[in-house]
Amino acid sequence: MVIKINIIVLGLGMGLVMPTLTIAVQSVFPPSERGVVTAATQFFRSIGSTLGMTILGVVMNQYSASSLRGNYLPAVQAIPGIQASPLAGMLAKAETDPQGLFNMLLSPDALKSIPQPLQQIMMPPLKKIQKQGSNWNLT
Repeated sequence: MVIKINIIVLGLGMGLVMPTLTIAVQSVFPPSERGVVTAATQFFRSIGSTLGMTILGVVMNQYSASSLRGNYLPAVQAIPGIQASPLAGMLAKAETDPQGLFNMLLSPDALKSIPQPLQQIMMPPLKKIQKQGSNWNLT
């Protein structure tokens, strides 16, 4: 809940600040240069947003991959008989590509191919990792 409130406050603040900054930049330059200044302001704002989202994506992917390796795979591999099941290939792939396993387990079609009793064992650790990742307090 804390992160939702923080995101709302951040969004409201940015929504109020961005037009004000554009007007402030425009008021500093002569009318003949306002178009260029406004375009440059918007361009650098877009570049900053793109870089910020890219960096955040890398951090989140790294976190989810390390959580899968450290928490999820050991818990699932401890299930009796899992290495002899049809899912053994999927788990072997997860050792080298944990992000692929994460994406596969979030797919509804992939979940349908996993027997229900096995889903009940495999999904709680994954949901725990997702919850930990979404509960980051970014303040």
